[in-house]
Amino acid sequence: MPDAYVLAGNGTINAFASGHGFRRTVVVYSDLFEVGGTVRDPEALRFIIGHEVGHLAAGHVSYFRLLFTQLAYQIPFVGMALSRSQEYTADNYGYLHTPEGSWGVMGVLAGGKYLNAEVNVHELADRAASEKGFWVHLTQWQSTHPVNTWRAHALRDRSAPGRMFIRPGKRLFEGPLPAGSTFSGPYPTPSEALGMLAQADAVRPAGSGDQWGRFVGGDYSARPSMRQMQQAAPLLARRVGSIAPDGPTGPAGPTAPPTGPGGPSNGPAPTGGAPTGGYGAAPAGGYGQPSATSAPAGGYGQPSAPAAPAGGYGQSSAPAAPEDDSMYGATRISRPGETADPYGQGGEPYGQARPSDPYAQGPQNGEDPYGQGPGSSTPSGPAPYGG
Repeated sequence: MPDAYVLAGNGTINAFASGHGFRRTVVVYSDLFEVGGTVRDPEALRFIIGHEVGHLAAGHVSYFRLLFTQLAYQIPFVGMALSRSQEYTADNYGYLHTPEGSWGVMGVLAGGKYLNAEVNVHELADRAASEKGFWVHLTQWQSTHPVNTWRAHALRDRSAPGRMFIRPGKRLFEGPLPAGSTFSGPYPTPSEALGMLAQADAVRPAGSGDQWGRFVGGDYSARPSMRQMQQAAPLLARRVGSIAPDGPTGPAGPTAPPTGPGGPSNGPAPTGGAPTGGYGAAPAGGYGQPSATSAPAGGYGQPSAPAAPAGGYGQSSAPAAPEDDSMYGATRISRPGETADPYGQGGEPYGQARPSDPYAQGPQNGEDPYGQGPGSSTPSGPAPYGG
């Protein structure tokens, strides 16, 4: 059981784990307790403490690990990558104990202890996939901790380890603004931006505006909860993907049987003048031969072949995913120019209650449930989530 200490934060959000000899300690800055109050986000504080204990459990502060880490720091990019891998490992440990707190932690890291309820974590995580370019990657490579967007993406998508060097490619929503790596031409003008804000305000859930922090003694019953704010479908965005892991693709089935020869052609019409009243309708098969029905799908002389099932022959057809596979049934808000709600969820912005573990993806790999492998040490000095 590690020793626990509280350090005067003086406005700083931080916590770290350390060791000396056989003693292990976890230090939490005092400002974090303002996040963890019962009217705020106690699950986020539990996640942070679990993250720091994860550093201890993974041996990141052991003597030989710290020695190895200092040597790794002498090699460009290698020591930083080792540190980032340890942060992902510690995040996995915190997630293992308090998965729901991961949303609040990213809200605190991105918006601070007062604006954490204003952070839409979906938008934060999706920026990891939409923001590209050399400078974004260089910032990651030179950092002891994964950048917040990549970190949020790894905590939301539990089907793969956190990215170390190359940005993730999967995203859930596409916002109305272009990525920062594009030229400025597609960006909205000031008047267009004000119009987008007005459109967002028109569909914003009641009680979610002017929400600048939550404090002891305040009545927030008429407002969405912190977690609802952080997990809501982003305003003016459209859904483009899913965080559920893709199932294996079955082998392709055999090709359909070849098409048989066409049916017999219609016989020639009889010669001579037409009798009074005309000949009447010609039989389907032509004059002078039996009436032929339309050729079967496989042609005459062979049975009609059914269409191959979706996954190929020899396996069951997988049903198509519903158009709205959003977590917690969040209503997708239409973008500018759209009038219909393609997900058909109605006017309730957050949908039905979410499951207890929103990320439940099924068992992962062996004793290390997230398949990350053992991490290594952290750099010296306190830094967010592991100094």
